Amino acid sequence: PDTRKGMVRLGTNAEDGLLHLTWTSRESRVTEDDRILFPGDASFKYVEQARGNSKNSRVYVLKFTNSPERLFFWMQEPAASRDDGF
Repeated sequence: PDTRKGMVRLGTNAEDGLLHLTWTSRESRVTEDDRILFPGDASFKYVEQARGNSKNSRVYVLKFTNSPERLFFWMQEPAASRDDGF
C-alpha cells in the first residue's frame, strides 16, 4: 500500500465538464491520479471488513464496473463524523 498522505476529490472539471476523481499528494501538492468517471462506471463504498479494526477502520474502495481494478483509500480526516458525506 501507498502510505503517503493525500487528498481525494470528486468534482466536475471546469475545462471539460466531466466528472473527475483526483488524488493529490499533501506533501508535493501534485495531482498524481486523475480519472474521469461516467455515471454507472464506478462505486465508492465503505469496506465493511475494516469495521472494528483499531488501526484502519475507515477504509473505502473505488470499484469499477467494467474492470477488476480496485482503489482503496484510508480516511485521514480526524473527525469520523464527516465520513457520512462520502
